Amino acid sequence: QASTITLATLLVGDTTTGGTFTVDGTTATTFDPATMGVGTYEVTYTVNGDELECVTGMDSTTFEIEVTDEVSEAVVQDIADFDTCT
Repeated sequence: QASTITLATLLVGDTTTGGTFTVDGTTATTFDPATMGVGTYEVTYTVNGDELECVTGMDSTTFEIEVTDEVSEAVVQDIADFDTCT
């Protein structure tokens, strides 16, 4: 059985921290493949300039997590560097 994924651990490179994640529109900090079940889920990471000095307005990026039939693994699509504070 696949382990719960802490979504913040998916941030790569110079990705701006301090944002929020949603999974299919619901705010989340983790993703549990066993609870979610088989399927493809849209994950959005959003940073808000009201909360971060280096961001004007809001910006976001979206990727998918696919849970396979066996729920033994969750496959996370590539996540591009999301650097808004350079």
